[in-house]
Amino acid sequence: MIGTPGDIALRAHEGEVHAVLVGEVDLDAVSRLKEERDHVGVVHAVDSSALTFLDSSGLRFLLGLTALNPGIRLVDPSPVLLELLEITGTAGMFRVA
Repeated sequence: MIGTPGDIALRAHEGEVHAVLVGEVDLDAVSRLKEERDHVGVVHAVDSSALTFLDSSGLRFLLGLTALNPGIRLVDPSPVLLELLEITGTAGMFRVA
């Protein structure tokens, strides 16, 4: 259930699919979502406003989303995500909306 610590889910929003990241997102949270992502296809935006931690598996998941949609947007990105993208040199792969 989204809203529990360390969760990631795909949600429909105004005709688009958004990935919603909450709490401490790690390998366990990402693993639960991979199959669902494969069925959904393109994710249009990432909402990380409630994200407090993201490990390398979470970063890899987000970067994989850009392979399917190079124009993916970050909606209300958390400072944690922005800092991680800056440190890893991957900030330019996302648009901030």
